[in-house]
Amino acid sequence: MALARFKIQDKQQEVKQVEKSTLAGVFFSIKVNGIEQMPEGTHNVIHESLCIYLGKSYNHEISTKKLYLTHYGWTMARSQRESDLLLSWKPLLEEMLAKLARQLTAEGAVAAVAVAVALPSGAIAKKDLLTGAALPAEAEPAVTKRQMSVEYAFVEPKTELVSETIERPSRLFFTCNAAPPDSAVTGEANGLKVTFRRDCSFAFGTTGLWVNQLGWICKHDRGEIDTMRSKFSDATIEAAFKDLASKLVELDATPKDAIEWCGVTTTKVQLV
Repeated sequence: MALARFKIQDKQQEVKQVEKSTLAGVFFSIKVNGIEQMPEGTHNVIHESLCIYLGKSYNHEISTKKLYLTHYGWTMARSQRESDLLLSWKPLLEEMLAKLARQLTAEGAVAAVAVAVALPSGAIAKKDLLTGAALPAEAEPAVTKRQMSVEYAFVEPKTELVSETIERPSRLFFTCNAAPPDSAVTGEANGLKVTFRRDCSFAFGTTGLWVNQLGWICKHDRGEIDTMRSKFSDATIEAAFKDLASKLVELDATPKDAIEWCGVTTTKVQLV
């Protein structure tokens, strides 16, 4: 039977199904000729259970009865509480924002982006000055018209399963059949110290690697083994653990009168 076992497991990638949640959000924008132009000042519409405020001077807030829109475009919930509030207001939002849009356009708060340019009426005849030939008449360029649109959308909150690739750090397996003593035992190779002590915390630092259990000694996968491998070769790490195993065997704390159980290997033959 082997006295000790050792293995370094490389980094591994694992694809897992994880839950991804999307919080609620609302989109509101008034565009003139496709361009957003935030109105000056502050504006609001009030319902008995909700007040909507619009203005660049406000701060983002979705409170119990108030929604502050600090800009045109998306206003997304930043917490589950805000998401739940937006969802509860959904039946009111479209009507209230439509009312706000009518208020803004009636007040003239939304400025025109394009200005019509006066042009000579009718078609204009031109000629080529090099040849004197008449050129086909061109129609008068169309005057840019002021077109306004009010856009609204609501993002429903949802939770869905998505595939996510998770990178697992390197792991290290070490076990020894000798019972370790209560005091610290240290193995060493090429400047690397590996210390086993029951009451220590698993860590890698300036004094080397400290372990407090056998088996997979880095259950939390915090990356200490990768850090150690970046400073020492796998051969050095293996040599240090081999030295630790020999020290544990020398200091074996197994009671002399302990009952010993041995395994028996059997072969089962089945006739067919």
